Amino acid sequence: MANEIYSKSWWGSGVCFNTVGWGLVYKPYAQCGAVPALLLALETRATYYENETCTIATLDEIEAIAYTAPPAPLYTDDLVASYSFDTDFSDYTGNNNLTANGNVVAGVAGGVVDDCAEFDGTSDYTVAADSDDFSFTDGATDLPFSISFWANFNTFSQDAYFLSKRDGSGLEYQMDFGGNGLSILLFSQGSTSGYLDSRAAFTPTTGGLTWQHFTFTYDGSGTFVGVKMYIDGVSQTITGSDNGTYVAMSNTTSPINIGSQVWNPSANEFDGKMDEYHIWKNRELTQAEVTDIYTTELAGTSILP
Repeated sequence: MANEIYSKSWWGSGVCFNTVGWGLVYKPYAQCGAVPALLLALETRATYYENETCTIATLDEIEAIAYTAPPAPLYTDDLVASYSFDTDFSDYTGNNNLTANGNVVAGVAGGVVDDCAEFDGTSDYTVAADSDDFSFTDGATDLPFSISFWANFNTFSQDAYFLSKRDGSGLEYQMDFGGNGLSILLFSQGSTSGYLDSRAAFTPTTGGLTWQHFTFTYDGSGTFVGVKMYIDGVSQTITGSDNGTYVAMSNTTSPINIGSQVWNPSANEFDGKMDEYHIWKNRELTQAEVTDIYTTELAGTSILP
């Protein structure tokens, strides 16, 4: 059981007692783990073993120990946008709803958690208006961010953008599946004169039958080594470079596109399905949190209340 305190056990005749909540859980003796040297066979006595120290107490003296499990992560903290795509393109936070373009459809059956969105790869994408929520900077330095979503590829040719905040007049970032794998570019001060380029090897599984989970995090350090990428909860090997003089991203007026690039939305579009798309600002998810999101959503359960 999740809340058992395995480091605190009482050994009696044939059973050990693991505290859980306010009660006791009895386990078969064979599952009690390492048995201390001092073990009494009397049913009215037990050995209490903790941190290599053994003491003797009557069972009547053993009291249930109050134990509170660590709180589950609050994924609403620092969440600036979340799209379940169950029925429409609304944002869980209520602040950054998407506008659908082309034939992209929400409420498609067969998502990871309930329903999903489907993009046909031909002028299909969604747009959210420019918002400070999507600019990962305080005006002088970068801020941490995290992006998590599921993707199911129908087809793939050369490039498929899953997120872009880069129009003709202002460049912040772009993230895509390219011929060389997963790619994130972070642009310094709104131009290409300096940028961070981070990549991880990846070949999409096409055919529309395979869901994969992707998480991208950045610690705000201003270097490509601050970027992490995860596929199905597993951290990937990052290669990359710092190009030119990188200072920090700027807060531009560019909108964001999901499923295509902003400056030419009819090119390099994603063809397939997406589900459970979350964006956090000023938060770098940990490995444990990435794994928790992956396993929770894989089981068909939302991470949000």
